Amino acid sequence: MDTTIFLKGTTANNRQTWKEQSLAASVQPNSLVAYFKQACAILGLAVVDGFFLSILDNCVVSLLDFDQRELKCLLEQLCRNACYRDAAKSKRKDIATTCGFLDFSRTIAFYKQTSESFEGLKISSLLDSAFTGCHTTNDRLHASELVDSDTCRFCGRERETIHHTANSYDSLDCSIPKPACPECGPNFKCLGLVEVSLSQVSRRLSCSNLADTPCAEWYTPLPQ
Repeated sequence: MDTTIFLKGTTANNRQTWKEQSLAASVQPNSLVAYFKQACAILGLAVVDGFFLSILDNCVVSLLDFDQRELKCLLEQLCRNACYRDAAKSKRKDIATTCGFLDFSRTIAFYKQTSESFEGLKISSLLDSAFTGCHTTNDRLHASELVDSDTCRFCGRERETIHHTANSYDSLDCSIPKPACPECGPNFKCLGLVEVSLSQVSRRLSCSNLADTPCAEWYTPLPQ
């Protein structure tokens, strides 16, 4: 955010200096360029020609074509995905290596509507426990010999899993997106975490039309 504000408000000479420093083999450790590169590395971004970001290695966007709200939204999604990607590398037996990009809005679409209690239990508590690694769905409780049956406590018929909870309850708002496995990635059935393919992310970014609204004062042509 600070980098974008600086580059948009500075002089042409300073932007040229920024480009040269960003392309240099080494930079001062406490400089804005160094912090910018470090942040990009953490989020899995590659800096291209000083003013462009390569997202997921397949979509190049101009840093200066973002306004603050758009950039904040993008960074939030990238931060969430980076945390998810790193968490998937843990030793937990119930989490698989990611194969896509975390779709946070679809992940919480069900979660936001689960404040209502069923049989004295808020459904949102099932996802809370899943995120922290302490499942309270009957499939996991039964596997740990903490309950006598893995049958769903609400419908009384199916095996109670996060997948069943998210997709099967007639009493939940039918307008809530309830995507089916396995399209939602390897961690949806167990943890309720939705992924989208990298091609979908690339398509969403290319449809944002950010490149069609350049500001002449700081617009830089896309590198060939």
